[in-house]
Amino acid sequence: FSLYGIIPVTLGVFSLLLLMLCGFFAYQYFQSVQASENKMKSFNQLTESFQNKAEKFLLVQKTLDQNKETLEWLRKQNVYLMEDLQELKARQGNFVNRHGSPLNHWVQYENHSYHQTMEVFSWLNCSHLCVSLNATFLKTERSILIIKLKLLLVSHTWIGISYKEEDNAWQWEDGSSDSPGP
Repeated sequence: FSLYGIIPVTLGVFSLLLLMLCGFFAYQYFQSVQASENKMKSFNQLTESFQNKAEKFLLVQKTLDQNKETLEWLRKQNVYLMEDLQELKARQGNFVNRHGSPLNHWVQYENHSYHQTMEVFSWLNCSHLCVSLNATFLKTERSILIIKLKLLLVSHTWIGISYKEEDNAWQWEDGSSDSPGP
């Protein structure tokens, strides 16, 4: 072989090696570009997810603030209702029986308290109930009694007057006799 024949073959081999080297680096470059694109997509997805979570967090925070305001309003309403309930109990009287439990059906009117129950009792049992409540039957003047009787008779309410057969007269619970009147 002559020198002129080896040079072109050597140059051809070097060109072929150079071409292969360029192909290898081009492959590596495109692989790194592809990896960068994938990383960029992943980063964009993470950023978008973070933005969505931030928006949801702000929405939850807004809802919590609204619920906090509602809760505060409800607490104030509860305080007002408790005050009203205490005032109502004070008006009705806060009565307690001999066992220490509060009694219902007490009504405060002017300076007097009246107890009325829906249970039906005989006069004697009603008298025992009055004793257990540390109370007395209703007693009033005859003219006022007639007005109150008209109102009370509708609901079958016992008052503090009863007929004593041995005396053939009406008597108040305290032993006084019925006062004459119209």
